[in-house]
Amino acid sequence: MRLLQTLDGALGGRRAAARLSGVIGADETSGPKSLGFLHAAAASAPIDVPDGVSTVLGAGGGLLAGMKLGHPVLGTIGGASLGRNLPALFRKELRPMAARNLTVTGVAIAGSLLVPAHRTIAFGVGYLLASIVTYYGGWR
Repeated sequence: MRLLQTLDGALGGRRAAARLSGVIGADETSGPKSLGFLHAAAASAPIDVPDGVSTVLGAGGGLLAGMKLGHPVLGTIGGASLGRNLPALFRKELRPMAARNLTVTGVAIAGSLLVPAHRTIAFGVGYLLASIVTYYGGWR
């Protein structure tokens, strides 16, 4: 059980559930009752960098840049990460998590670009390894 908790902390499972809960509006007072498990996960999730307009603008800019470079999906992922995390670097309480998010996304994108024969697998492996290294490195 401790291993599962460590993996959840390293990979951000509860943070992802909290983000999904916010996007679809699943909470205790509204939304489908079948999605109540998302609220429970969101309530126990550690602090994370909030999404906002900058995330959408970053994704749009990343898509345009990625289309010019021949990598629209990676551009969108990178742009969204930059748009979401750059403003958070100026807030002391969010700075460690924003730096971790940018590092993990950057390593995943770099892995995908370095292994063109298996881009998706390289992205996943880069994401996983960077998540674990930054988690055990104290970037929580």
